[in-house]
Amino acid sequence: GNGKILSTGEDERQDDSGNSKPGWMPDWVYENREDISTVLIALGASLVFRWFVAEPRYIPSLSMYPTFDVGDRLVCEKLTYRFSRPPNPGDVVIFHPVDALQKAGYSPSEVFIKRVVAVGGETVEVKNNKLYVNGVPRKESFTAEAPKVSHLSHSLPPVPV
Repeated sequence: GNGKILSTGEDERQDDSGNSKPGWMPDWVYENREDISTVLIALGASLVFRWFVAEPRYIPSLSMYPTFDVGDRLVCEKLTYRFSRPPNPGDVVIFHPVDALQKAGYSPSEVFIKRVVAVGGETVEVKNNKLYVNGVPRKESFTAEAPKVSHLSHSLPPVPV
């Protein structure tokens, strides 16, 4: 057929091959329905991918310099820590502020990008601007400067991630 829509009443239309269509739907929807369904499938797939598999991020500050510079863009995958293994020291992780940080004024929608220095059950200390984990000094070639804290000690409780 030539794709003409024939009127069959107020609420329904029929094309020349006898297919019934609602009268409120514009003609361009019928003419482009394959394109529309392709776009909707692609949009749905990209949203599912972003929510469950990987998500783009950018670096807004110098807190991870020199590993990441301001404005660097990353794609952060979300599957490793859900299905494979917990974070290890040296890993770069992305997380939303925990309750203690939210009470200190950080928004729950903020995102932190940080390197793991210790895991649950380990003791972290800073003495004379040097990082110690379980009493052993850490040499971290990826830091631009020493910690700006003269003394800090904290034992991390073993918690699931």
